[in-house]
Amino acid sequence: MFNRFSPVLRLIAAALGPAGKPVEPGQALLRRAVPGALFLTALDQASKWVVDRMFEPHQDSLEVIPGFFDVCHVVNFGASWGIFTGWRVTLILFAVVALAALAVFHKKILPPFQPLPSATLALLLGGITGNLIDRVRTGGVIDFIHLYWRDWSFPVFNIADTCITFGLVMYIAGQFVSERAARRVEKNEKPGLQD
Repeated sequence: MFNRFSPVLRLIAAALGPAGKPVEPGQALLRRAVPGALFLTALDQASKWVVDRMFEPHQDSLEVIPGFFDVCHVVNFGASWGIFTGWRVTLILFAVVALAALAVFHKKILPPFQPLPSATLALLLGGITGNLIDRVRTGGVIDFIHLYWRDWSFPVFNIADTCITFGLVMYIAGQFVSERAARRVEKNEKPGLQD
């Protein structure tokens, strides 16, 4: 049964890149990440298009999981949690610089032993691009995922925000993995300390 899926699994593994190995040289990593980033950007934009057509901004909502998860339509003219509201041009410039830095310096930005480097880069590129498109097109970002529990309410967010968050978590995890790998290499290079 699993043999039937092995070509698909190999394709997925190739797209994600090597785990626990040094980050790929040159543009190979970027070439692997771009299709994923484009897919995530398209998914983000399609979800926002559906929400924009189904709900009036700041009025309608759909209870998906009672007492926990609603879909609504909020336009955020700032960054996360509404900070920097009214700084549209600055936020656009910041996103453009972040995209350029990731595209040009991804090899230096990602830690040497980044787990799933293509996925990390795809999440960051796709998320930043998704919100950038909104800011350029409408001046604000469409958020629609609302999580809450009793009196607690998490700020409304979107798929692009989720991509950026998971990309940053994977990047931070890569920092820890790389530090451990560097210590292991350093320990093994010292005379008398080899296993």
